[in-house]
Amino acid sequence: MNIIVTGGAGFLGSHLVQSLIDKNYFPIIVDNLTTGNYTYIKKFIDSGKAKFIKSDIRNLKKLPSATVVIHLGAIASISESIKNPTYVNDVNVNGTLNMLEFCRVQKIKKFIFISSAAVFGENEKKLSESSITTPSTVYGVTKLVGENYCRIYSNLFGIKCIVFRPFNIFGKRQNAEYAAVIPKFLSRLKDNKSPIIYGNGTQTRDFIHVSDVVQAIILALKYNKSNFEIFNLGTGKSLSINHLFKIFQSLSSHQIRAIYKKGPSGVPKSSTSIYKIKKLLKFTPKKAITDGIFELLSEN
Repeated sequence: MNIIVTGGAGFLGSHLVQSLIDKNYFPIIVDNLTTGNYTYIKKFIDSGKAKFIKSDIRNLKKLPSATVVIHLGAIASISESIKNPTYVNDVNVNGTLNMLEFCRVQKIKKFIFISSAAVFGENEKKLSESSITTPSTVYGVTKLVGENYCRIYSNLFGIKCIVFRPFNIFGKRQNAEYAAVIPKFLSRLKDNKSPIIYGNGTQTRDFIHVSDVVQAIILALKYNKSNFEIFNLGTGKSLSINHLFKIFQSLSSHQIRAIYKKGPSGVPKSSTSIYKIKKLLKFTPKKAITDGIFELLSEN
């Protein structure tokens, strides 16, 4: 089965491509390499197990036929959306609309969209799929618009759309520039510097390993019971930044200390229910955060 993966040369995309190949799918990777890295996927292309097309999702080149589109391609940066809101809106909103329109024209009947927990904004409650969406960033707005386009294309054109709202993804090949705390900690440690914690460190996050996000997407490929579904994607457990740092301390080969600074500490609390995704997709997160961080420290 041919599966188009936009953003397939990026952090999440390259892990997904590997898993698709392992399960005997044939990924067609569409990426303009703005933030993606060709070295992540080169071995798949060289071996003939995947195809790469360098193309912008806003201005697609001719693509091969496929059964499913998995749309990861986006500017996944809140800070970039503050600096360049019109550009991020153009890529994230028009790019998503363009991919949905491609599905309509090519009669592709399944579209999996990677949205974000940023659609919830600063909601501190335990979040479910029906929680109010009040994004507080341009990035969050672009993802919410993408979700609504998925809903519309599902209703109007019968495209089966599955939307995932991942919480805090972490794992190998993640870029520290994209405001994620774990790669920022790793980057500082690699340079023999103390990790920086903004605020008092009591803010909580639901950290999910990239392999579990990939697992959920793979499960969605075989889910056909409805035309449109949204799934919050996390572990269902939240962890404070202070606790996260203690995990780094316990696993590090040398003594480390944190530097506390005033600055943007983000949403005070962030956690999600995973009741729906467990029930409908039979999803269970497998990778413990300590194991994931140990792997990252081992290669750092």
